[in-house]
Amino acid sequence: MERRDRLLLALGVAAAAAAAALALLSGEGTVDDPHPPPPGPSPVVKAG
Repeated sequence: MERRDRLLLALGVAAAAAAAALALLSGEGTVDDPHPPPPGPSPVVKAG
């Protein structure tokens, strides 16, 4: 039973590491703008 628990834990850690590496490589989860706009309607400048 303990061996199976260790195996499941190792698989979970490996899956989390693979997901993190994939997210880093694909660029997902990165913030291009260090100052995101505040929540709510975005300010739109109307011409005219």
